[in-house]
Amino acid sequence: MAPQITPWDQGFRDSVQARNIYDRVFARDPGARVLVLAGRSHAAEVSGVDGWTPMALHLKGITGIDPLTLYAPMMTERLNREDEDPLYRHALQRGLISQPTIFEHAREGGLLGAEAFDAYVFFPRTRLIRGRPDWMVGTSGDGRRPFPKVC
Repeated sequence: MAPQITPWDQGFRDSVQARNIYDRVFARDPGARVLVLAGRSHAAEVSGVDGWTPMALHLKGITGIDPLTLYAPMMTERLNREDEDPLYRHALQRGLISQPTIFEHAREGGLLGAEAFDAYVFFPRTRLIRGRPDWMVGTSGDGRRPFPKVC
């Protein structure tokens, strides 16, 4: 069951986000499948050390669904390579990342993630081509799509 939160509590925004997703999707269709993009750690499945309850944990409590959570900002290149995660450098050195990649954990099974997230998304080093990451150009054509006209 999701914790009761009031507007002055830390995590109020996350609880409202989760409730909105539930009310607009799962209350109408309990078997629905939803992709929720969340920034920072709002997709974490555990509470923060300061007691903050992220949106994904609220949603898990409301729906009873264990969501697949992906964490994208960690396994990426940095301005200084020594600031990059050692696991990221390890995968790059072995040529394992040519496009955004999610790894399985060889010894433990399941996806390679952390306690708060099911999996990390590893991104290749980026070279810009016409303002877009080269790995995006290689996986989605030239990466350009017309924006539909809006009335």
